[in-house]
Amino acid sequence: MIITDANELAGELHDRMPVILEPEQFEARLTGAAGLELLKPAANDVLQCWPVSRRVNSSRASDDDASLVEAVAIGTGGNAQQMHV
Repeated sequence: MIITDANELAGELHDRMPVILEPEQFEARLTGAAGLELLKPAANDVLQCWPVSRRVNSSRASDDDASLVEAVAIGTGGNAQQMHV
């Protein structure tokens, strides 16, 4: 994984983020035709962010539990403190 500075959206949660390549950039990166110019923060519209249940951090939660990334209301039952990006 290659890490870069956070974009505006991810920066609300953390100061770094993984580099996210667009499909048209894959070949240039894999063949070495492109260099460091691709290793930059993603555009702000590439990711989405919403509050999720604290269960997302539980080692007891099933890996295939789709409800872990469903949006929850902030402040309900002390259960909505994590953000999913």
